[in-house]
Amino acid sequence: MEINKGWHLEGVAVASDGRTPVPVLSLEQLRLKPDKLTLIIGRNGAGKTTLLETIAGLRLPKEGQISLDGQPLWQSGKLNRNVLLQFGISLQHSESQWFAKTVREELRYSLKPFTMSEDSREAAIAAALQEAGLSPDALERDPWTLSGGEQRRLAWACLLAAQPRWLLLDEPTAGLDAEGIRMLRARLTSHCKDGRGAIIVTHDVSALADIADEIVEIADGRIVSEFSADQWLSGREDEVSSAQSVRLGSDAVATAAALRSAGFEMPDGLITPDQLAAVIAAQLKPATGSGNYSPSLLEIKADLNYSEAVSLTEPEFPEHRWAALDPRALWAAYLFIAAAIMMQGHPLGILAGCLFTGAVLSGMVRFVRPWLGAVRMYAIFVALFVIVSGINFSPLALQLQTMKETALYFSKIFLVMLLGLPLISFVSPLRLQRAIEQGLGRLTKYRFPVSEIALTVALIFRFIPLLTSEWARFSRIVHARGKAVTVPGSVPLRDLHRVLIPFLISMLRLADQMSTALEVRGFGRRTGAPKLAYKLRFSRSDTRFVVYAGLIWLLFAFLNRILQA
Repeated sequence: MEINKGWHLEGVAVASDGRTPVPVLSLEQLRLKPDKLTLIIGRNGAGKTTLLETIAGLRLPKEGQISLDGQPLWQSGKLNRNVLLQFGISLQHSESQWFAKTVREELRYSLKPFTMSEDSREAAIAAALQEAGLSPDALERDPWTLSGGEQRRLAWACLLAAQPRWLLLDEPTAGLDAEGIRMLRARLTSHCKDGRGAIIVTHDVSALADIADEIVEIADGRIVSEFSADQWLSGREDEVSSAQSVRLGSDAVATAAALRSAGFEMPDGLITPDQLAAVIAAQLKPATGSGNYSPSLLEIKADLNYSEAVSLTEPEFPEHRWAALDPRALWAAYLFIAAAIMMQGHPLGILAGCLFTGAVLSGMVRFVRPWLGAVRMYAIFVALFVIVSGINFSPLALQLQTMKETALYFSKIFLVMLLGLPLISFVSPLRLQRAIEQGLGRLTKYRFPVSEIALTVALIFRFIPLLTSEWARFSRIVHARGKAVTVPGSVPLRDLHRVLIPFLISMLRLADQMSTALEVRGFGRRTGAPKLAYKLRFSRSDTRFVVYAGLIWLLFAFLNRILQA
């Protein structure tokens, strides 16, 4: 029976959540032994975090089997609670996971899935606080008022309270000082000596390699090598010793070591904070004229820096020919088509709109896929609204004509919404901002705030994916801490309020940070005209695209006139 002990992954494949569901993890077989500390290593984007989240049930495998001690992680489309209760997971940025008003409530929430008496619960909380190095006085404090180090200790206490057999940790050394790393190493060593296991995703291999047992290297979503920690350490003793010695030195030296391990070129030996800042700035600064730029860097410079122009090229377009069109042409065509659909008053006209929408979207499924959840919610809302609109209470009856009119009206809005979804992918916030600035540029002489409006619209579009990303992050947290057995991405109704409150707080915090950044960059105090990084040019293809959309509007207008006659 010993062969079934520990984690066993076989034929596991996980697809991305993006527009094109490409494989991001593909494992033939992986066994992780109990009472061992296993490190998962690899470059950024290799699939390390995906592997950890898949083991924790936070990602639904496309295929394959995952089991712990012979028990399957998934049963009949749901997570196996018996397996969930065997481990605790700490995600990246674990200090930003708080749901409750006090530290005590946070710890009680982490213990909620476990059956225990009240006395046992309080004893577990007290023991976890002590082991994590937090004072009992912190129990009644708001978690968000704790310092960064105290919040990381609280995240550790939330794990320890349940005394899990397995610890699943994602980059636990990130943000820790030398003392924090020493405490982490001591806890992990004690945890494994007690016969329990740990799986740790890390870039900082040298911090944990000498206390680890096994090391698994991931590249491109596949296991490229498995070896014992002793094998990895062979020939690297001086490198590991030097790296650990650096952590006992200044923060700047420790930061330089971490950056070096992440791929930055750093000078050897001691380094001052000023020297460190100069080295980082030099390696982050893009080479003018190369044409290879990070979209995020491009957009920040072009959107927020009004003092000087930067020689930049446009970002790459999504893989669709319409994405290369001028945003002004796309939006003008969209308005033509939206008007054509909204003018239809006959069921056959709306049917024609459905056929046209289906034909247009048939080659854009990957651009609509991220919004399928919202589309389903809208469809459910429309169905309920149509039913309610047809109910007559005096006397009680169902008015089919009213239901038909309501359904036709919301169907038109639904089609217009569907056609607009790909535009979110086709038009980047930067290009949308440029389109507004150039389209309304002549109004600036009348003191019309064109730049301010353009930037506001661009920021709103930028917030849309940020909203979905933050919601997904909090849903993963509630699954991890609440031991939910539902499919990842959904939030149990009983925990909805726990996700909603921190989600709103996170959005407000991000908005405040953005406001501060805009103020620091002088937004609103600009004295001259903005100098644009590049300008949009309306081509013949753009003109033809708008003309075709206008012709479609005429055809729909003619169809509507015939049907209404």
